[in-house]
Amino acid sequence: MEEKGRGKTILMSSHLFDEVDRTCERAAIIREGRIVAQEEIAALKSTLRKSYLVTVAEKGDIDRIKASGLDYKLLDERRVEIFISDDYKQMLSTLAACDVTSLDASAQSLEQIFIRYYGQEEAV
Repeated sequence: MEEKGRGKTILMSSHLFDEVDRTCERAAIIREGRIVAQEEIAALKSTLRKSYLVTVAEKGDIDRIKASGLDYKLLDERRVEIFISDDYKQMLSTLAACDVTSLDASAQSLEQIFIRYYGQEEAV
């Protein structure tokens, strides 16, 4: 870390994603000897869909979310996880009509990015 502080470039190879996230400014994902992604970590994270954990007071609010067309996963009778890419308008207008008791953004991790790139390659 001292060398990084002096402006030196450090090459790190690791599967410990939290360590890479804490230590590095840029990351590359290598698959079968080829770089499939190489960017600043913040830019890599911004490519993921955002996830929000929403708790509502009434079951009817869950029905509103279901009918809204949002991409969601039902967690229980009063909790859903909503996924969005970059358009917040639909989510915000839907949630404005609900009695929301909590709204938490899920953190995006390097591990999720890594799995996405490996999953895409597997599907090809």
